[in-house]
Amino acid sequence: MKPKQYLPLIIIIALSIFLISCTKPRSSSAPSATTDTSPSIQVENVTPPIPTIQAVEIAPPVLVACQRNSECQDSKLCIDGSCRHLSDVNNVTNCAKLCRLTKTTFHTSDDETYSLTPGQGTYTAAGALEWKLNTFGGYCQGVKPRVPLLLLKKNAGKILEETLITLIQGETSSIITHPTVKRVKFTVSLASYEEKCE
Repeated sequence: MKPKQYLPLIIIIALSIFLISCTKPRSSSAPSATTDTSPSIQVENVTPPIPTIQAVEIAPPVLVACQRNSECQDSKLCIDGSCRHLSDVNNVTNCAKLCRLTKTTFHTSDDETYSLTPGQGTYTAAGALEWKLNTFGGYCQGVKPRVPLLLLKKNAGKILEETLITLIQGETSSIITHPTVKRVKFTVSLASYEEKCE
């Protein structure tokens, strides 16, 4: 035979050897002759304890009672009988639009009507009691604002007491009095307001 005739036979044998060496040997299904002599360990399915979470209550801030601004500290004002910051009166967190008052209308128990813009005021008893619409930061659109009124109680032009009351639309104040002028006794209510929202 010529060497070229052996070439196809050599290629077939080489491929067969290559294919046989690439296959994995089959494992026999017969049981193993070796026996496991190690001690058996049983593992229990243990679930770790779930930690208990205790709710912590945050106490609301303690409000200091007052009758006038001079009794408050830390730049707080006497608002509705408690020392607070004016910015705490209306919650303005997460507002889609912030609103500000442009005009308000107040009615008093002695049948007086006053239209005031922020910072504007009026007086009673020949100036013994001045009250004005205090300016404040604003409020969220769609929420009825608490409107602050600054009360200045005076005697001969000197301020005796300075305090703030807040009203929402339709609300009437408690009776407003004066420390020295006993005839001053009235209530005020917020009849309406106009706003601008941005």
